[in-house]
Amino acid sequence: MRRWRFWGDTLINYIQQNPPLFIELVMLSAAIVLLGFWGVTLDWPYLVLSLSYAVGSSCSCLVRGAIAPSPTFRLPQLTAILLLLVSFFSFADLLGYL
Repeated sequence: MRRWRFWGDTLINYIQQNPPLFIELVMLSAAIVLLGFWGVTLDWPYLVLSLSYAVGSSCSCLVRGAIAPSPTFRLPQLTAILLLLVSFFSFADLLGYL
């Protein structure tokens, strides 16, 4: 019981300290799960929703980086730009199926 309380307190503290990062984590986790569903079923709505979550998370990361820039290497921003490019090209590829 004590162990669960520790993990719960740690999670609550993490959420309170950095809410935007937690929301990005939730959105990326949902995108990965939906991408897995798409891999199994090959239903395009799962892919569209997964790409939408990926775009939302990437935009959130870029806005957070623009508001509070860090002096260290900007790997999260580069990864967000790469994810945006892949998502937009995937959306463009899906337009051919409509």
